[in-house]
Amino acid sequence: MTETETGDAQIEELVDGLFVQDDSAHCFERLKTVGDRAIPFLVSALKDPRVPTTAFDPPIPPGLPNFASPFYRISNLLENSRSADAAAPFVELLSGPDPRFRQDAARSLGAIGLENCIEPVRRILTGDDQHLRTYAMMGIEVALSAGRAAPEFIRAIRPCLVDLLRVPARFGPCLAPKLLARIDAQRATPILLSPEHLSPENPTLQDVIAALNEAQSAIPHSLLLPLIAQLEPLADQYRRSQELSEALLAYARNPDAHTETRLRGLLKSPIEEVQTGAARALAALNGIEDFDGKLVEIELEDVRGVETLSAAERNYYTVSIYYYEIQNGGLWQYFGNSTADYHKMILAGLRAFGAPRSAQVLEDAGGVFGPDGPPEDRNARSEAVDSFSVHQAETIDSLEAVKQSNISLEFCIKVRKLDS
Repeated sequence: MTETETGDAQIEELVDGLFVQDDSAHCFERLKTVGDRAIPFLVSALKDPRVPTTAFDPPIPPGLPNFASPFYRISNLLENSRSADAAAPFVELLSGPDPRFRQDAARSLGAIGLENCIEPVRRILTGDDQHLRTYAMMGIEVALSAGRAAPEFIRAIRPCLVDLLRVPARFGPCLAPKLLARIDAQRATPILLSPEHLSPENPTLQDVIAALNEAQSAIPHSLLLPLIAQLEPLADQYRRSQELSEALLAYARNPDAHTETRLRGLLKSPIEEVQTGAARALAALNGIEDFDGKLVEIELEDVRGVETLSAAERNYYTVSIYYYEIQNGGLWQYFGNSTADYHKMILAGLRAFGAPRSAQVLEDAGGVFGPDGPPEDRNARSEAVDSFSVHQAETIDSLEAVKQSNISLEFCIKVRKLDS
């Protein structure tokens, strides 16, 4: 169905279908193809008395948005229409009695991001309602990601975001630093690097550093190293440990001759957040940052897919899936699932990462199948497991109890210098 093929009666019928939970007629998706002709009908639907009274399963706690509700479906279609006419009903909803609708209206106005959204969004960003501010900024992030925010809208809200750089969000991160960097990283960087914002006195320091990291804006050592020195003695405080963790990633992004040594030393920190931050930073330093995302894109489904990776990437991938497999269900689950298709690669990866004890445990477990180890074919492995003798089963059980690394393998796979 295209815009030209859809009459008013059909559009009304589709809009009415948004109030049906299962939407078996696919009204939501079909309305996306109708275009701006659907806007008057969607605006009218927001005033339907069923909107505030219809909530789809599963039930949600009071005060939280229901992303499967008719209201959400209608507002989502309006905010993605790129039409100025779509903003008007959300301005009205900002003064309504229901906090869920007010919050979603704030998000929708930010997501529409056109000139007639400037006044209400600026009012929200400069107002006292922290929840509305957060939802408006969430919407602005949507508009920026979609590339639909009007230049006039961006210019108008930018000063408001600067004023929020020291204002923490009530829940979640403060989005103002990230939004400024996304709008214009070159202009945002000197503001974020200023003593006013890159300081332990700033309650949004973690978000400021994270925004610089995301924008790939290097923090000069003259600012970063004193900041790390200030944060380290305070790392037993939760907020400070998070700030330090983000600062360590910035250090890996702009390293010096001492970076790796300092990061490896922090792996021994008694504070888990600091250990994790150091591991994450070492992963970045060694070129495997965000590698999990790459694996999703590659969609590895068989050994041939793994073999398209470099040796370092292959080691990281196979050891990672092994670690999470044994954490979830142990050796029995490992051999029963497709993870063990990579058994020989996993052994090689464990040794490459300097985890010989874990490699020996896995090799001993594989030896239960015979001198060649477990079959690469999953069905053949399952048949072999089904025919295990009591002694073979007891051997697997005994190896299950062996601790497989002196330190968490999760850290090990991220911090070992990779073999190329």
